[in-house]
Amino acid sequence: MKILVCIKQVPGTTMVEVDEETGVLKRDGVESKMNPFDLFAIEQALSLREMYGGNVDVISMGPGQAAAVLKEAVYMGADRGILISDRSFAGADVVATSYTLSQGVQKAGQYDLIICGKQTTDGDTAQVGPEMAECLHMVHVANVEQVVAVEKNNIIVLENQENYQRELRLAMPCLLTIEKDANTPRLPSYKRKLEKRELEIETITLADFADKDKKHYGLAGSPTQVERIFPPEKNMSSQRYEGDASELGNVLFGLLHEKKICVRICWGYAFIALNITKCDGGNEMGFLKVHQESVTPEIAEKMCEICPFHAISYNEGKLEIGAGCKMCKLCVKNGVSGVVTYEEEEVEEIDKSLWNGIAVFAEWEDGKIHPVVYELLGKARELAKVNAHPVYDC
Repeated sequence: MKILVCIKQVPGTTMVEVDEETGVLKRDGVESKMNPFDLFAIEQALSLREMYGGNVDVISMGPGQAAAVLKEAVYMGADRGILISDRSFAGADVVATSYTLSQGVQKAGQYDLIICGKQTTDGDTAQVGPEMAECLHMVHVANVEQVVAVEKNNIIVLENQENYQRELRLAMPCLLTIEKDANTPRLPSYKRKLEKRELEIETITLADFADKDKKHYGLAGSPTQVERIFPPEKNMSSQRYEGDASELGNVLFGLLHEKKICVRICWGYAFIALNITKCDGGNEMGFLKVHQESVTPEIAEKMCEICPFHAISYNEGKLEIGAGCKMCKLCVKNGVSGVVTYEEEEVEEIDKSLWNGIAVFAEWEDGKIHPVVYELLGKARELAKVNAHPVYDC
């Protein structure tokens, strides 16, 4: 059984720069590592080889430094490493990358099974595997959680479809993308590293492809064109707020309200200090009110048992309704009469024409902004051009 695993070298840090002219990541000089999702693909291939025999090759597309992850895969147990590398391949999008890989696979040899990681941490598209299979005119299945069995010319897999799973039988050759946590990847062998210290990684270039037209590769062959990508303007001013969850939630809502930013407010959170939980009721807003004067320890125990969501608790002599409340109102209907009541209040009509703006929530990791936020800000500015709305980062 001949198996090929597609792997990728990705940035090992969130601090990466973007070329403003091309819109692609600047990878030169950036600490790199193997894409974590690909580790599960390698382990799956090695496990199949141990069970059914055969060879496991690994292939990657990238600059010369990508040979490091191919060597790591060989130290894990792979038999052969192949690097697809040429300056003509730089700046490729998902489509061009998939086509380039398919050309490299055809040059590398004939395989019964191609395995890819579900996605990469630098792109997160999860599209390269299936698109490569289409270029190779090969049957493929994504999100594989388990390889159940391998028959003479077929392979049986368990596919994860979020809300359900299904078992599929595929004719080989075929391509699979493996889910994260489908197995436990092994570590590279130090003994094998010593044995393979003179390892040479085979390199495939454009000259080796059947299709040598440069227009089909790299930026030239990428239908996805980045109009503009840029880091946000630096603003060192900041404000710090302290308090519990409900207090900080009110602060955030107040700030957004002050900026008149269009946001959809989902009422379902609890104001524990006030013993009030609010809910959306169309043009009316209602809330659950706890009458503490009617609460005794015995009554509190009964009320806590009534809530199917365990949102009611009794702490320090007070009956409280927490954030888990779903507004089912069973505490009102089936609880001790008069302890919890549902109160209605009119909601002031809002002039939505006064509300505008696009809020981008910036995720921070180790004190540094996540690179994907730059893309979100770019998209926000595209929307702002259409709607003439300001853009805010939170």
